[in-house]
Amino acid sequence: MKKLLVSLLILVMVASLFTGCGGEETTADNESEDTNAASTDTSKDVTSDSTDKEAEPEPEAEPEAEPVTIKVTSGLWSKPEEQQYVREELLTAFEEETGITVELEVLAGNDILDLLASYKETGDWASDVLITHSGDMAKYISNGYAQPIDDLAGSMTILPAFNDSTMQDGSTYYIPISADVYLVVANNKALNYLPDGAAIDSLTWEQYVEWAIAIAEGEGTARTAMPALNVKSMCYQVGGMVLSYGADFAEIDSDPMKEVWGLVGEMIAKGAIVEDSFQYGDPVDLMKAGTAWLSFYHMGPVGQIFSAAPAEFSIGPAPAGPVGNGSIAGAWGIGISAGTEKADAAQKFIAFMTEPENLYKMTQGIGGTIPPVQEVVDVLGSEPADEVVKMGLLTLEAG
Repeated sequence: MKKLLVSLLILVMVASLFTGCGGEETTADNESEDTNAASTDTSKDVTSDSTDKEAEPEPEAEPEAEPVTIKVTSGLWSKPEEQQYVREELLTAFEEETGITVELEVLAGNDILDLLASYKETGDWASDVLITHSGDMAKYISNGYAQPIDDLAGSMTILPAFNDSTMQDGSTYYIPISADVYLVVANNKALNYLPDGAAIDSLTWEQYVEWAIAIAEGEGTARTAMPALNVKSMCYQVGGMVLSYGADFAEIDSDPMKEVWGLVGEMIAKGAIVEDSFQYGDPVDLMKAGTAWLSFYHMGPVGQIFSAAPAEFSIGPAPAGPVGNGSIAGAWGIGISAGTEKADAAQKFIAFMTEPENLYKMTQGIGGTIPPVQEVVDVLGSEPADEVVKMGLLTLEAG
């Protein structure tokens, strides 16, 4: 009987054990289902939020500005190396600063006049900015090829020598950016032959002639260059001389002109002029090679000679005659074409080019020409090109 009770008790305990395990598994399954349900509901909420966000309209991007290109039509920078310098050092900087592209077109003065006449006739203006020589400015203004730029000129102190060319009827049409005169350049070997009491920075024309002859006699050969290639600068060399003797430019039958031709004839008669120089357009190669030791020429080529070897050469202002230093002086000015449709971009370009720093950089890069703006003159240093500019200013002041 006891054995039967024990067996029954064991069976009850085993049955209770299995019943407990089955209950725990059921609870775990229910918890898992509850968790999955919660997870599913959360996923539905996230998907719903994401759908709502994607449904919101995206803001429209602002349209990109149309690229702007301006054409600069210039009689300045006729030499390829000058154009390369201006493009690399100035135009590229302007394009990076403003996003405006510059197309540089360099033509002879008469060709530009013909081009602008055709623009005016057709009403289709392809040029936006004009760079014009002072001798042509009056034609551009009177023919209606350029427009007033008084607002741009107001902040600058322009050297008064050029106001007559850049202005008309009280309005400013051009801002001068480069000016030039004629200077003396000498190989330092020639200084040994200077006449008594003469100095290169205060010569008279009589002393210049005496000096040229003394060099030829001392060296046994001509050493003075007088470039006379057709349609070049012979008339300006002689024209500068005659101005210092009191005549107007190109008065070929005047008494002062006869005196000037007498001085030139004396140098030729005494064998002082390098004959080959008559076939040259400028004295650069002759001076650099040492064939010539003395010349009177445009300050651009003089600047090239002096800057290439400042220890070998000396420079001076134009020699003086009875009425002062004589030199042909010209300037280049920048303005806006009358019919441009890109006046805003053109104004930005002129403002950039006439900043003192950029004007200085330009005059340095093309051999040393006069920046006709006082703000640039005030910052001249002692570089070779600066010395060329100073001599040019001295000629302007004394002429």
